Amino acid sequence: MAENKDKVKLEDTFSADEAAVKTTSENKEEKAAVREEVQGKVEADLATYKNKAEEAESKLATTISQYIRLQADFENFRRRSRENEAKLSDTVKAGTMKEFLPIVDNFEMALAQIKRSSAPATFIQGVELLLKQFVKFLNDSGVTEIEAVGKPFDP
Repeated sequence: MAENKDKVKLEDTFSADEAAVKTTSENKEEKAAVREEVQGKVEADLATYKNKAEEAESKLATTISQYIRLQADFENFRRRSRENEAKLSDTVKAGTMKEFLPIVDNFEMALAQIKRSSAPATFIQGVELLLKQFVKFLNDSGVTEIEAVGKPFDP
């Protein structure tokens, strides 16, 4: 009987060891399955975040490109505005000077008439000074007299 008891104890020990091995291998399989599941979720999340990062980088590159183009357009606008202002200023100035030229001619004709008349010398000097001052203003503004009497017309 002692043999039977020892045999039963041995069988029980083997059964317990077998169960422990089975439980351990089942735990390993469960842990491996859980690990694979978690790894799959992590990889899916990683792929999602990579896609979002690529989209953000693409949008950033597009925005930077648009900003650079807008900045260049603004600089071109500034340059064109300055050029247009300069042209407009020159055009207005030239138009104004053209309006003054007949006045200078009329001053010269008036001075010639005053000199022929019996006007006082101080009056003649006053008109001459006004004419000189007006001619100086035109010269300072860039208008100069052209010798054209007796010469062929040169447009």
